[in-house]
Amino acid sequence: MQSEKTPALTATISPHLKEGTTTARIMWTVSLCLLPASAWGIYVFGIGSLVVLLLSIGFSVLTELAVNAVRGRLTITDGSAFLTGLLIGMNLPPSVPFYIPLIASVFAVAIVKHAFGGLGSNWMNPALAGRVFVMFSFQGPMSTWTLPRTLVHGADAVTGASPLGAVKSGLLELSNQFLDKTEFQQKIASIGGSLEFLAGKQYPVTGFDTQVTGWLNQTFGLKLHTGYVDLFFGNVPGTIGEISVFLLLIGAAVLFIRRIISWEIPVSYIGSFGLFIWLFDGLRWGQGLLHGDVLFHLLTGGLVLGAFFMATDYVTSPLSRRGKLIFGVGVGFLTFLIRLYGSLPEGVSLAIIIMNMAVPLIDRYTKPVIFGSMKKTAPKKKPASATSPPSPAARASRLTIGNGSSRLVRAKMSAPANHSDGSARLPTKRTTPSSPDRWMSCWHQLRKVGPHWSSPTQTNTARSRPISATALAAAATNRSAPLRWWTEPQPSTLSLIHI
Repeated sequence: MQSEKTPALTATISPHLKEGTTTARIMWTVSLCLLPASAWGIYVFGIGSLVVLLLSIGFSVLTELAVNAVRGRLTITDGSAFLTGLLIGMNLPPSVPFYIPLIASVFAVAIVKHAFGGLGSNWMNPALAGRVFVMFSFQGPMSTWTLPRTLVHGADAVTGASPLGAVKSGLLELSNQFLDKTEFQQKIASIGGSLEFLAGKQYPVTGFDTQVTGWLNQTFGLKLHTGYVDLFFGNVPGTIGEISVFLLLIGAAVLFIRRIISWEIPVSYIGSFGLFIWLFDGLRWGQGLLHGDVLFHLLTGGLVLGAFFMATDYVTSPLSRRGKLIFGVGVGFLTFLIRLYGSLPEGVSLAIIIMNMAVPLIDRYTKPVIFGSMKKTAPKKKPASATSPPSPAARASRLTIGNGSSRLVRAKMSAPANHSDGSARLPTKRTTPSSPDRWMSCWHQLRKVGPHWSSPTQTNTARSRPISATALAAAATNRSAPLRWWTEPQPSTLSLIHI
C-alpha cells in the first residue's frame, strides 16, 4: 500500500502575498513606454537626435558599470541606468554637441545617484538633475532648437524658437519697444493670447493642423485657433522626447493599466497648474483674471513628460496619498511661477527638483497612523487637588495594554497595609521586594516596548521576559489578588504590583 505524500508546510516571514513586480520590470516597462515618443523625435528631427539618445544611454550605462566595479556589486541589470540615460536624451535639444549628454549622464549617475548610496537613496531625480546641470552650464547649445521636418520640407537642421521661448522673448521685445506702460498694455490687449501672438509672428503651422482645426470648428461649433493640433501631435520645436503629447499619453496609459504609477501626482500636478494658468495667464495679455489659455500651456514644454514619467519617480516622491497630492500641487505652482514670471520659458525640471528636496519634510508630516495605534495627545494638566493622596474609592483606574492598542484592563486598587495615610504611591526607586514569595512586579513601558515581567528574586538590572497582554489582563482582573499602582517620574511609565 502506497502512503500518500503529505504536502510540506513552509513557514516564511511576511509579506505572504507577493506579486511578480520587480525593480527591473518597472524600469524596463517605463523605458518601453517612452520609446514611441523617442521614435517620433528621431523621425521629425533626424539622425542627430538618435545620436544624442544613444550617447546619453551609453554614457549612463558605462558610468553605472564603472561605479559597480568600484563598489563591487552589479546593478546594471535593473534597468535604472538605461532609463536615466533615455530620459536625459529625451530632455535635450536634437543638435547639442556630444559632450553635453556625456557630462549630463556622468553627473546624473555618478554624483546624484551613486554618491548618495545608489538606487533608492538619491534625493532628487538623476535625469532631471543632469539636465538642469548642463542647462545652466551650456545655455547656448541648450537653447538652440531644430524645426521638425513636418514644418520645413526639403531642409535639414533649420533652427527656430520653441513655442514657449517665442512667446517669452516676444513679450520682452514688446516691453522694450513700448516704454509707456499704457501703450504696452493696449498693444498686448489687442493681441489676445499666446497662439494669436505666434500667428502674428508668422510661426509655422502644418497643413494637417489647418485642416483638422477647420473640421473641428465646423463640426462641433468650436472656436479653436490653429496651432493646437501641431502641439498635440508634436509638430513643433522642442526637446527630443517632449514634443508629442499624443504618444506620451499612450505610454502613460500603459503605466496606469500596469499600475506602475498612480493618479495622485499627475492629476494634482496638471490640475493645479491648469488652475493657476486659468486664473492668472490672462493678466499678461490684458484679458483680466479667469482668461488664461490653459490648453496652450498644457500642450507645450515638458509638462506631460514631467507629470507622468519624472514626477512619479518612486524614490523622489512622497509615500502617502496625501503627500503625493501636496507634492503635485507644489510642482504645479512652481511650474506656473517659473513659466509665467521667471526668466526661463520652461520650469518643469526646476519645479520637480525643488519639490524633490521637500519630499522628506512632506513624508514627515503626512505619515499615516499605524493600524491599531492611537494618536498622541497632549498630557492633561493636573488640578491643584491632585497633590493630595487619592481616596480608596478613587483608586480604580484603567491600564492600557500593548503599543497604543485600545485594550483596556480594569484593575482593583488597594492601599498597602504599612501606609497609614492610605496612599498607594510608593518610592520611585526600584528596589528588590522584601517578600519575594508573595508578589511579583510587572513593568510596562507604554508605546516603547511590549508588556514585560521580572521575577522578584532577580535584581533590577536582570533581563525581563515578555508577557502577553492576555495574561496581564487575567492577572489584573483576579479579585483574589488586589493590585496597587504608582506612577514613576516619567509620565509614560506605569508600574503594576501583584500582592
